[in-house]
Amino acid sequence: MINLALFEELRSDIYKYYPIGVPRLKTSQEDAIREKIVEKMEDHSEVNVRWRKVINEFGKLGFSFVENMSPIEFPNLMASLDLNHEVEGIRIKKSVVVCISLLTPHYTYYYAYSHHVKLAVGYAPLGSVVFLNSKTYSSLKPAVNLSSIASPIEIYFTGYKFVDHYSLMINKILGGLPYGFDRDSIPSEYSYYQFLFDSEQPQNIVD
Repeated sequence: MINLALFEELRSDIYKYYPIGVPRLKTSQEDAIREKIVEKMEDHSEVNVRWRKVINEFGKLGFSFVENMSPIEFPNLMASLDLNHEVEGIRIKKSVVVCISLLTPHYTYYYAYSHHVKLAVGYAPLGSVVFLNSKTYSSLKPAVNLSSIASPIEIYFTGYKFVDHYSLMINKILGGLPYGFDRDSIPSEYSYYQFLFDSEQPQNIVD
């Protein structure tokens, strides 16, 4: 689980970039977030050069597919490292999902397992789960040494530290709005993960 000092550091970064308590207020904080997004969209920017090097290292780990998932509309970098196979019409996907925040010097990763049944056209999802340490789901992990995933991140994103996905996703902030959300539709709270790592949070989360 996340330690208190790290938790306070993340909270400080959320308050640095978001007007907590007045989520409808447009401030210079929003422009600062937009600058991070613009930088990662520029092909030859420093952050993109470093990210491509990380992706290249991931490509050496023996996965079926390494997908750059970084969304245009959020200040982060994401990748899904997938192992896929099919058994009697059911497609099974075991993944390691990596997310690097551009708002705080932290990154996270977690295992994602899903399976889909084959239809006449395409596949329909049957189930999924996101986890990291849970012994219940240990048989669903891709066979990969997590240090081989952390190492290139910490080499090319100097000073970045790992933070547990579960703590990020279950702990929430009241009175704020993650970047890119509709200001007219405000739930009472959002997770630390949604503010700093990705506005779209996975479902079926376990430790």
